[in-house]
Amino acid sequence: MKTLNKSTLAIAVAVASLASANAAVVFTDDFESPDLDAGGPLTYSLTGTSATSRTASSDWVRSTAGYGASSNGLIDAAYEGFTAPGGNQAYGFRYSNSGVTTSFGTIGALTAGTIITVSFDVFDDGTNGGSTPLSAALATFDGAGTRNDTDGGGGLLQNTSSYLGAVSGSAPASGFSTWQIIYTVGDDVLDADGAGAGTATTFDTGVLGDDIALRFQGATNSASIDNVSIDISVVPEPSTTALLGLGGLALILRRRK
Repeated sequence: MKTLNKSTLAIAVAVASLASANAAVVFTDDFESPDLDAGGPLTYSLTGTSATSRTASSDWVRSTAGYGASSNGLIDAAYEGFTAPGGNQAYGFRYSNSGVTTSFGTIGALTAGTIITVSFDVFDDGTNGGSTPLSAALATFDGAGTRNDTDGGGGLLQNTSSYLGAVSGSAPASGFSTWQIIYTVGDDVLDADGAGAGTATTFDTGVLGDDIALRFQGATNSASIDNVSIDISVVPEPSTTALLGLGGLALILRRRK
């Protein structure tokens, strides 16, 4: 078996270090905390006497405006009869206008030269009777903003300063699927002022420094989510990209000898 010499190994280590140094996970939530009170079955609408126990951590702001808006919150596989993508708890939505948005400062400020990658699992928790629509958006807010309102014509866009990217669809009939939103800061945005229908427009540098937020909006018989993760990486400089390429080439040539 061939072995790598010290110089080739050094190149490999340098390439790996450059790649890892450019990426950082800034937020995760598997909705396992706080634990729900398993004192009995909870209502389908996620409201009523158990509503307060449905609240996720302080990293999230639940919607409150509009009919059914508060019908979202933590759900537990132990007594609600579903299989979670991981652990026992997840986050469910029951009606239109129901939504949840990351709170101010949870993710950080929008910075030039970065790539934001959002991923999360989507599944049917078994209580929604078929259709399981769900929408998610990556946006920015000017200051703390108003995050508890996904009601009205604005929907996901309500009160945002910039609408960076979005994904929507339905949960699979069984199991779960992983959805992603990937946005490179500076690329065209879906809507510059957060009030339109999502037509691509030129990025407005005025939103740099605004607070990044992830927002989910449910619907009647909506899907549920789990294992949210947000990664922010630095766009590689041309010199870094060249070094990565040379390092890879060196490894290939070495292996051919």
